[in-house]
Amino acid sequence: MKARLQFFLKIAFAAVLIYFLIHNGFLKLDSLKALLTVQSIAIGFLFIGANLWLLNWRWYWLLRSRGFNVTLGQTYALYLIGVFFNHALPSSVGGDVVKAYYIANEQKHRRVESVLSVLIDRVLGLYTLLLLSLISVLFDFNFVMSNPEIKWMAMLCGLLTIGMSVCLIIGFSSRLDRWLHITSTLKKLPVLHKLAHVFEAMQLFGKQKSAILASIFISCIGQMLSVLFVMYVGSVLGAHLSFATYLFCVPLGFVATALPVAPAGVGVGQVAFLFLFKTYSPESGDLGAAAITTFQLAMLSWGVIGSIFYIRYRSPALEAAAQNA
Repeated sequence: MKARLQFFLKIAFAAVLIYFLIHNGFLKLDSLKALLTVQSIAIGFLFIGANLWLLNWRWYWLLRSRGFNVTLGQTYALYLIGVFFNHALPSSVGGDVVKAYYIANEQKHRRVESVLSVLIDRVLGLYTLLLLSLISVLFDFNFVMSNPEIKWMAMLCGLLTIGMSVCLIIGFSSRLDRWLHITSTLKKLPVLHKLAHVFEAMQLFGKQKSAILASIFISCIGQMLSVLFVMYVGSVLGAHLSFATYLFCVPLGFVATALPVAPAGVGVGQVAFLFLFKTYSPESGDLGAAAITTFQLAMLSWGVIGSIFYIRYRSPALEAAAQNA
């Protein structure tokens, strides 16, 4: 009951944000109508599908690096089930939790590694988004330095990237773990001793440095498809913005949608994208809000496909977990 209430509160919050944007002209229905063409729908469907395939490949690569016996088709089905859960079900169980459940259920003798692979996959995804936004600063360095708001966001992005880099290096390194005595200390603490197993499993992934680097590279390509799709939306709406604008705003906008305050980031994404684009390029109009709305609609269509896989894969245990979470 509590989970259902939380879900419906999130829907209400998203609906209020969307209404506010439309009512105040920050998201124009004319812009959305211009994008609802057969060509735009087809391009969006293909771009988002390719994006999901590459992001799934990132996860697949992590699993295979640790010797998991999985196929690209299996992990892609689970990825789409995760997309479906992010959109559709009145539960606090998110897509990542569902993926972790299924992969752990199929790899019962390696459950910690299975669940951790999903967490690492998500962390590397966020890390890549921050990296891409930082790279965009190089394309437009003088502008960023001369704009106080953009400069502040770039500095915050840099600090977050440095912080995540340090955490990943420490987490993946068994040598640093021994030097800092992290695992040995956790094992001595009654409440936190189970975290020691998480660190040990993470260090196993850290031994596959080439797989980690390959996952980051694959993730960059996948996220660039999202950037290109938003650029296409911009061209349809007649926006003339620099490549640096898109490369800075789109990844940071997706970082904002990761906040679990609305289903699939609806509403929050519109506000974040609108703010970022308007701050970076005041002449962008409602491009930011229209672009993420179009992206979310395309993602929803893949979530519908994910529901078909869910019907095929679903189990009573998972349904019980979804109802009680």
